[in-house]
Amino acid sequence: MSGRLLEKILFPLFIINITVSANGWAIFGFGVGEAIYWLIIAIAFGIGFNSPYRNTVVILFTLTIIFKSFELVFSNDIVTFIGKMLLGVIFIISGAKIYGKNPGLLHKQLIIFMILSIPVMLLQITGVSYIFMGWNTEIAHDLSILSYEEIGSFKNFHLYPTLFVKSKELIYFIAQGRPSGLLYSNNVLSVFVTITIALNFILVKDIKIRYSNIIITIALVLTRSLLCIGTTLLIYLIFILLGSSWWRKRAGMFLRLLIFVSLGYWFIFPGLFDAFFSESKLYGSLLPRLIDIGNVLHLDFVDGLFKSQRAMLNLSHLNMEDSYSGISIILKSVAAIPISIGLVILTKMYISRLRTFIYYANYPIIVYMVFIITCIITQLGVPYLGAPSFQFILGFGLYPLFTKLWKNKPSLPTS
Repeated sequence: MSGRLLEKILFPLFIINITVSANGWAIFGFGVGEAIYWLIIAIAFGIGFNSPYRNTVVILFTLTIIFKSFELVFSNDIVTFIGKMLLGVIFIISGAKIYGKNPGLLHKQLIIFMILSIPVMLLQITGVSYIFMGWNTEIAHDLSILSYEEIGSFKNFHLYPTLFVKSKELIYFIAQGRPSGLLYSNNVLSVFVTITIALNFILVKDIKIRYSNIIITIALVLTRSLLCIGTTLLIYLIFILLGSSWWRKRAGMFLRLLIFVSLGYWFIFPGLFDAFFSESKLYGSLLPRLIDIGNVLHLDFVDGLFKSQRAMLNLSHLNMEDSYSGISIILKSVAAIPISIGLVILTKMYISRLRTFIYYANYPIIVYMVFIITCIITQLGVPYLGAPSFQFILGFGLYPLFTKLWKNKPSLPTS
């Protein structure tokens, strides 16, 4: 199999593995997700090995095996963290090599993923059949509907009408109100939708309503994610307020398209539209994350500020040992201090490399800056930093760090 083909199939393998692994599907007792994961590691290693960072990848892979062996013996959190981090760097390097000079490939793959997801999301929203909910593990948040043992079993449970149903007649079911598409979780889907929004906005170089703009806007509206909507509006408004005339026109066009598609959703699913903007849904999305970060920073007053809202939404059951954002994961980590120091050093290095990159590659760094900032923003709402698939596409945003990959000038896609 050629190296170029392997580069093209790696992202689809990541996407497949996300849902397969979360559901624990197996054939003859052997985990399918585990098999795909080892295949992903092998391909990522091969891509990294055939890059200018061959020696680095070999060292990282060797250390990963050593720490994974230690993990089996000691079962220590620090050992586990280091093993995942080392392997994550390999995924980042492979992502940088594949997409750094060819961001159009990542854009195309994400758009195809959205095209495949939209029909499934519509089937989930309208409640056509429980079959299309079979891989959504978020349903297990209510164990009376789906127990942990039933995850991935395609359990038959009742769904409710949503098409042209007004809020007064609507029975809200989260799996319909916030579809997961082809993934196991709406939260995870929202990360990919948000990143696709940013990449599509920054790459497609015209002020026309193209098919990719329509597709990603539909996916955005159907996802019903506060993270998606909030980040998208932030990007558009920043470019409207601070961008050049061309960028203002472009952002304005995207904003009008978002409003138009949102009105279409409101007409078809009026009850779900109202539910998204209800006080309970907004607080239910924001409070766990605010309280989580407040507790980590020992800001006890944050929990007190929203005491009545927690009682109203019955959020007393929240387990604050869990993490609701990437920030809290870092702060709760046993290696919080070295991680924080490392991130500061990495940020300074990234800024320095960007300056060199401008001179050497003569390439618009805004593409990387918007992408990497968007990736960071997603972690404020969804703790997905440790996911291999996220680390892989993060490699594109971190491309300026890898100076040995700058040999040829990247070309900006027009599709």
